[in-house]
Amino acid sequence: PDAFIDKSEFIKIEKAISKINNDFAILAPYDFNTLKANYGMINKVFQKSFEDIYQVDYVNGFFLFMNLQKIFKAGLFDKNFFLYNEDIDLCNRIQKCKDKIYILKNLKVEHLSSASSDIGSEYDKCKNWHWFWSKFYLEKKNNGYLISLLKFFPKILKLILRCALYFLFSKREFLKNFMRLQGLFSCILGKKSYYRPKIFND
Repeated sequence: PDAFIDKSEFIKIEKAISKINNDFAILAPYDFNTLKANYGMINKVFQKSFEDIYQVDYVNGFFLFMNLQKIFKAGLFDKNFFLYNEDIDLCNRIQKCKDKIYILKNLKVEHLSSASSDIGSEYDKCKNWHWFWSKFYLEKKNNGYLISLLKFFPKILKLILRCALYFLFSKREFLKNFMRLQGLFSCILGKKSYYRPKIFND
């Protein structure tokens, strides 16, 4: 709902598929508007080069052109995710299947980034809750519960400290860190990604 592509861009996808002999699981555009793009192995050499096709570890999920045969082999999206990191999780499983993920540098897709779901403070609460729920769940899937707990212990302490610090000085920052802590603890305790924004109709 927040990504738009012109029909003419699919010609570039067809050419890329031909160039790599249909040997791909995912083709995705490079998002020049994202300062911290989720692409795994992007470097400045690629950004300045004229190479159009570049193999990466994972991609941002706002637009994915999929080879369904390979996607079914990897196991589709994990339905336990509600927001965030479901794309990274899928890419991890594609990597384990030894299949390839590419970005097409010249593929143009307009990405409005969360514009379709921005409903004010309720959106902020929801995204912060799920951001940390999904981070821990992804870590647990890949490295196990105990290792994930040890890795996230400093984050727990930092979130508690931030909640205490911002409680009197910034309601917005307190709420952000409180929701992250709540989402993290929910996943640690084995709860599903249950949180949903409260939307009131007039």
